[in-house]
Amino acid sequence: MTNKKQIEASVAQLTNEGSFVYPWVVKETLEVTFSSTFNTCYYGNKVLEKIKSGPNKGNYRGAEDGEVYRIWQNR
Repeated sequence: MTNKKQIEASVAQLTNEGSFVYPWVVKETLEVTFSSTFNTCYYGNKVLEKIKSGPNKGNYRGAEDGEVYRIWQNR
């Protein structure tokens, strides 16, 4: 059985239709759920997959839309 972790985090969508934009498309603070390995993040109705060394400091990519996200834990 997989244990999921729910934490309060900030989520910034860094791309819009594949192009990087600033200020970010979306930036909000809310509870997100991670798989036990943190390789998958569940954010609203989106499934995000961990990327290694993402462009522009992105650390997750949308499984369906390919958009790049930066997610960090609030302390």
